[in-house]
Amino acid sequence: MSSPRRRAEGPAVSVAGPTVACMALLDPSPAAIRMVRCPDWASVCAGVDAYLDSFVHDPFVLPTVVVPGAAHRRALSQHLASRPTDPQHKIRAGIDMVTLGQLRRRCEQACLGVDPDDDPWRLPAMTMHIAQLAQAHLDSGEDSATDWFALARHYLQGASGTETDRPGRVIAFADSFASLISGYRRHRPDLLLDWDEHRDVDALGRPLSDQDRWQANLWRELTHSLRPWIHPAAREDRLREALDECAIVIVAGFQGFNRDTRDIT
Repeated sequence: MSSPRRRAEGPAVSVAGPTVACMALLDPSPAAIRMVRCPDWASVCAGVDAYLDSFVHDPFVLPTVVVPGAAHRRALSQHLASRPTDPQHKIRAGIDMVTLGQLRRRCEQACLGVDPDDDPWRLPAMTMHIAQLAQAHLDSGEDSATDWFALARHYLQGASGTETDRPGRVIAFADSFASLISGYRRHRPDLLLDWDEHRDVDALGRPLSDQDRWQANLWRELTHSLRPWIHPAAREDRLREALDECAIVIVAGFQGFNRDTRDIT
């Protein structure tokens, strides 16, 4: 992955499956993916070792290993840093291990110029922006047949018709909507792109019902208020295009723990 801190070109490795691991080896030039099935965790470690042995890089460039979480990082780190009895094996050090989320943020920063520390689309910041928009609608007091926020306003004001009945509802509402948007971004980014173009459809491509139409309108208000920041759904295609010029060294993914063999896969 190209970034202000130089990163070497090299393979990407991913692993999946509860008891059988698969390493996907990605060579940037020529572009190709080779799947390698590994019967257990030891085979995965051996495969990463072999690939690192075949990978000659600048000692001042930090190879990157991407793992799903801290447990996998710790297990692989212990293996790579160990000194086996075979003198032909080497101690592995100076390897940067990150999660897929961290890798994505690095790619966005390196390729799109999105600083994760300032990104208003991260969940906590997005929640506060949504709360501000919801509060502005409550303060406006608009309530007519054309008021698309009427249903949300009725929920936020509670039974008494005033927000004082449930003072924490605005933040709770904003938090729920931010989580909903995050789910759409992960699983249906095309839905949010449709909403950008005023195509108010649901996840199945059907027109939004009257009770859900406020979601699309609030989404458009949110994207407008956060300009010029690119929203996450729109970053997908731009990031894929930009990554053609970036090189990811090694990506290792693991899933599951076999209680019988005590293998991490």
